[in-house]
Amino acid sequence: MSEEKFGDLESVDLNNEEFWKKLGETLDETLNMLKEMAEEQGIDLDSLGMEENEMPQKQIDEETIVHILSYM
Repeated sequence: MSEEKFGDLESVDLNNEEFWKKLGETLDETLNMLKEMAEEQGIDLDSLGMEENEMPQKQIDEETIVHILSYM
């Protein structure tokens, strides 16, 4: 699926605005699907708190960027 949507990921230019736009759209779609699925199952995602062993959002964001870039 990734090649269909994003093309050859090995040749992606990190400054390519179109790539990041498509990636953002894909992540938005994914988040919306997760929210819908949670709602169907009666799960209120907003009520879920952060556990002591969970990372703060800033650390998650930084590690996600490193993870994504490691595939390029």
